Amino acid sequence: MELREGYKQTDDGLIPEDWIVTQLGFIGQFKNGINKGRESFGHGNPFVNLLDVFGKNFILMKDSFGLVDSSNHERSNYDLKEGDVIFIRSSVKLSGVGLTAVVLEDLQQTVYS
Repeated sequence: MELREGYKQTDDGLIPEDWIVTQLGFIGQFKNGINKGRESFGHGNPFVNLLDVFGKNFILMKDSFGLVDSSNHERSNYDLKEGDVIFIRSSVKLSGVGLTAVVLEDLQQTVYS
């Protein structure tokens, strides 16, 4: 098989020549979001959950989010910044696992699960 110009063959497949193959853990941090009981929902601060990722490639502040009661500590540790990537690690449907959305702007006072 002939390589297309500008591409290279790696163990992970054909990729552009200027790409570097590395483990995601070397370029970022994986972190689970907050987990709350149902009594904490419906009031408080904006909350991005897995349903906000389905059918979307990006997240913006203008999007409509649910609300969750969250502490200052939680909003500090589970805030969303421009460039963050949210991914679904588990889902009722197999097709939902691994879906991602990129946060395109800082989401002030907004947490995620």
